[in-house]
Amino acid sequence: MKRLFYGVAVVVSAILVSGCNKETAEVPNTEQKIAIKTGIEAVARTPQLNEDGSGVFSKGDQFTLLVNNQNDQSTMLDYSEGITELYWKNLQLPSMEGSVDFFACYPTQPLANGCFTFDLATAPYKDLLWASTKSVKVGTESVALSFRHAMHRLVVNFSLEDPSYAAADDIETVCTAKSACVVNLIDGTLDHSASGTSAFTSLGGKATFLIVPQDAADVTLDVKVGQDTRRFVLNELPEVPAQLQGGMQFTVDLVVKEGKIELEGTSIEGWGDQGSIDGEIIM
Repeated sequence: MKRLFYGVAVVVSAILVSGCNKETAEVPNTEQKIAIKTGIEAVARTPQLNEDGSGVFSKGDQFTLLVNNQNDQSTMLDYSEGITELYWKNLQLPSMEGSVDFFACYPTQPLANGCFTFDLATAPYKDLLWASTKSVKVGTESVALSFRHAMHRLVVNFSLEDPSYAAADDIETVCTAKSACVVNLIDGTLDHSASGTSAFTSLGGKATFLIVPQDAADVTLDVKVGQDTRRFVLNELPEVPAQLQGGMQFTVDLVVKEGKIELEGTSIEGWGDQGSIDGEIIM
């Protein structure tokens, strides 16, 4: 009986040892330095732009970096391009097992639970960029963050058939739209439900506005040339989508002839197809 009991004990012990070996997790290398590889999709007003309109950050440019683990615990820091040296151990997350998600936004923002309020009426830099890279294994050497535009771009072009009637500098365009939103970096959402409207004015033969993604029905354009004025509600124009999405551009072409403002055409396309931005963005 004693021999039988001993034999069973040995077998059970071997099974337990085998089970522990199978469940032993790989220990992540938290001493590993994290190389953040950044890139900017489409047209961003950064110090450097490529010929195709994509951009790159310059040394010293700062963006907010948020890292979230599998237990929904987060750490946040301001990352300076070409200056910040970041190691996994610097993240100081309570749990550093498995994989984590990286989120970022430019310019830097004060985050609360991964959220912040962005108001185009007061923001000094209107072109909000955001990026996310999910399921990054802890200890990975490099993390790629591809930034994209969070706002929608609205462009109004004018042509004058009779230059003697009015000069391009005499054209006034006022865009009225919801201007604020709550940005959730983790969910990748923009909530403008609590936003009021603001009016933004541009002078000249081309007007460019950055607006919060919203219903086209909530956006109006009031145009004045000489003695003639005309209002356009975006959802009443051809080709406009019901929802104006971030990273997209809606273009309205207007012609002034015989003293009247007339619609010539519209188009919707990806912002990245537009090359670089000409002149100032008015907001």
